[in-house]
Amino acid sequence: MFWSYEKSSTFLKKLQVTSRTHFYQLSKEEKIPKEIPRNSNVFYKNKGWNGWGEFFGTGIVAPQNRVYLPAIEARIAIKKIAKEVFGGKPFTQRDWIKAH
Repeated sequence: MFWSYEKSSTFLKKLQVTSRTHFYQLSKEEKIPKEIPRNSNVFYKNKGWNGWGEFFGTGIVAPQNRVYLPAIEARIAIKKIAKEVFGGKPFTQRDWIKAH
């Protein structure tokens, strides 16, 4: 019988698993208990699954799951960030890239 999503995720976070590749490698090496399904994304789909990044605790969000601001809201957010970072002083694109 498989562990709950929460128990599996907690175990993998403690083990510091960082990616699916790492997960599958550790599975091959039998360092991951059989109680954690190898196809966790399918098994936990309706049981709290929000992506591998959340499952491993890395915070990485798959490109297809990313949510972006509409252009107008993004511009407003960028201006706010620039004001905080540069204190209202003029800046170049290079400055912005360096700050990012």
